[in-house]
Amino acid sequence: MSKEAQIRAAMERLLLGRAIHTHAQLDATTLAAEAGIARQDLYRTYRHLFDEFRAHVQRLHNSPTTDDRHTTQIQRLREELQTVTRRAARYRAERDTCRQERDINASQVAHLDEQNRLLRQQLNELRRITPIRPN
Repeated sequence: MSKEAQIRAAMERLLLGRAIHTHAQLDATTLAAEAGIARQDLYRTYRHLFDEFRAHVQRLHNSPTTDDRHTTQIQRLREELQTVTRRAARYRAERDTCRQERDINASQVAHLDEQNRLLRQQLNELRRITPIRPN
């Protein structure tokens, strides 16, 4: 692998935060160490690659930072969570109301069943009574 290819590979690893040989600081010393070359060679012989690296670093600093994007995403997710939490609370309240109505209806059915049983019992008792017929 050529030195230029080594430097490009090191640049890519550093910019992606996947450094192998360093702590991934975005500076000339770290780039040279990551590429396995002397820092003086980076400045003298591969200045165009170092300038390209600095341009990438500058774009990273000027773009919305990862923290800003994460903060925005976290805020959006918090809002979604609040919406879902409110909806879940509403569904639980509806479920509890339905359960109460079910219990009331079940009690009414049991009461009506008991009333029906008593009426049938009274009707059976009336059928056993033989009416007296006048002659």
